[in-house]
Amino acid sequence: MQKQQTLAAYMDRGIWWVDCTVCGMRLKVDQSTHRAICTHCYPDLLTTLQHWLKPNLSRTVPDIELRDKALKQAQEDGHHYTATFPAERAQIEAVLRMRPSPVNMNWYPPGHSANRRHGFEEQTVGDLIKENHEHGVDMTNFKLPPSRSK
Repeated sequence: MQKQQTLAAYMDRGIWWVDCTVCGMRLKVDQSTHRAICTHCYPDLLTTLQHWLKPNLSRTVPDIELRDKALKQAQEDGHHYTATFPAERAQIEAVLRMRPSPVNMNWYPPGHSANRRHGFEEQTVGDLIKENHEHGVDMTNFKLPPSRSK
């Protein structure tokens, strides 16, 4: 039986992530499937083999059998995560991508511990735009894309 957990995604350094509910490791969200599986909890997802082409020439290839077993186990354990994105995702991405460095391209959903560390409960698109202005980001020709309805 496949079980999936749905987790709120957050952007850190310009990349969308979710946190493993078991070990807390940050997991990069696959942008095509919106899914993530913890390679710390399921290390066989990364298993490779040496494929020998000639006696002194090889290449590394995925160990498909072990990877499939790890994927099935993660799904059975309910550690196959699906990310949910905010309705304002396109707006958040557009505002953050105006910043000159990925180090400053960060947004966290309401209630995330990173928000509390920075002294607020929620960070709106308006807050991000205000931060851009405060830090001298040129927003002259910026047009905010529409948000999707929830």
